[in-house]
Amino acid sequence: KLAEQGFNILVVEPNIKELPLDLIDNSAFIDIEESRRADVHVLLVRHKSFLESSLDFPYFINACGYNK
Repeated sequence: KLAEQGFNILVVEPNIKELPLDLIDNSAFIDIEESRRADVHVLLVRHKSFLESSLDFPYFINACGYNK
């Protein structure tokens, strides 16, 4: 829905090599370091690589129970 409204979506997913076709429009597949340029961060899955990174972002939505 956000992409349909014109928002650019930055996707970080360590377990895939490319985005599914239905996410290609208005989405970019990036790594965790590149994600620092995003305005809002939403953590949906507690991937090990995310937990090992500093997730100290100004606008951070924790949807998976991540605890520092």
